Amino acid sequence: MFEWLWNFIFCQGDSPVNDKDAIVKKSRKEADEWAAKRRACIEESKVAYRNGEHKKAKKLSKEAKKCCEKMEEANLNAAKDILKPQRSKEIGILDLHGLYLEEAKAATDQFLDHWTSYPEKSRPESVQIITGAGKHSRRKGYPVIRPEVEKILKERDLEYVMMKGDGAFLVYINSSTKKDCVIM
Repeated sequence: MFEWLWNFIFCQGDSPVNDKDAIVKKSRKEADEWAAKRRACIEESKVAYRNGEHKKAKKLSKEAKKCCEKMEEANLNAAKDILKPQRSKEIGILDLHGLYLEEAKAATDQFLDHWTSYPEKSRPESVQIITGAGKHSRRKGYPVIRPEVEKILKERDLEYVMMKGDGAFLVYINSSTKKDCVIM
């Protein structure tokens, strides 16, 4: 009995954290499978078209489109499973680890829209956006998400500083606190 409690408290075994990771991995794997089916349908469609089998080619093309929709749905589920437990709209910290580029950009925009929609007097001084340094990027150690988040911050004319070894941004969203601040 105590082993269950021990595992629950220290996030081991069947803990919510491990379950969430498994759910995200399952959704990403499902998306990858739909992507592979889509690629196969596209290739078969090309061959059918070249062979004069236009109806078959069209059918395969439609099937590829359905596979694409299923892939996008699975990736959306993974993104939701990553973002929802964070409570970023309550605590002012957004962690983009595990998200694909377009998901991370959309999450960043929504996060910043949320926090900048408050009247300035009600806003916190700053929020954090954790991008990671890019060490696990599909581009072999080159950051993909961090430069895009920085671009969003610049486009919105928000002041920020790099944190945590270039793996996070501290974003100043309350201009009234910056004006009152005197640096000596």
